[in-house]
Amino acid sequence: MSEPTDTTNPQSTPEAGKGRCNHQGRHGRKGWRRWAKGALFVGFLVGVPWAVANAASGHGFGHGCGKHDAPQSAEELRERMDRGAGWLLNRVDATPEQEAQVDTVLDRVAPELFALKDDHEALRQDLRAALTAESIDAAEVESIRKEGLALADDASRIVVGGIVDIAKVLDVDQRADLAQAAERFHR
Repeated sequence: MSEPTDTTNPQSTPEAGKGRCNHQGRHGRKGWRRWAKGALFVGFLVGVPWAVANAASGHGFGHGCGKHDAPQSAEELRERMDRGAGWLLNRVDATPEQEAQVDTVLDRVAPELFALKDDHEALRQDLRAALTAESIDAAEVESIRKEGLALADDASRIVVGGIVDIAKVLDVDQRADLAQAAERFHR
């Protein structure tokens, strides 16, 4: 006699777990797309994620795939952020007043981010030392991991705060234009 099969739950079939997940989540496919578009918009809005990676890690995304030097000062980071913001502001025909407001946000965000660079480098050195020690202290490695997460949370808070402040400077149509541009860029 064969075992009864639950036909109401697609995950209970023998094929469950193979290939694509059938679970659509609470909001289904449209909810995921909406979330993804929002995430793309937020990341695209200021152009700072690249600058954040450079400031916080000291390496950027390159890791040997070309020269991606980290900024050596808050001023240099500010200049890099300005390039991305300049492109975005030009894209939405920002007014001089909006540009000045964005400059004020970037003037605040760049030094805050750059200040995290030394902490990140210290954590990297601590982790390297802990993992190359004669005996591995798992509690020490865990402590370093937690410090790294706290540092990443600080960086994220600074970046998202800047993004929100800049988004408030732009009007609804300008934000919609940027969202459309981000969607075309990421297709």
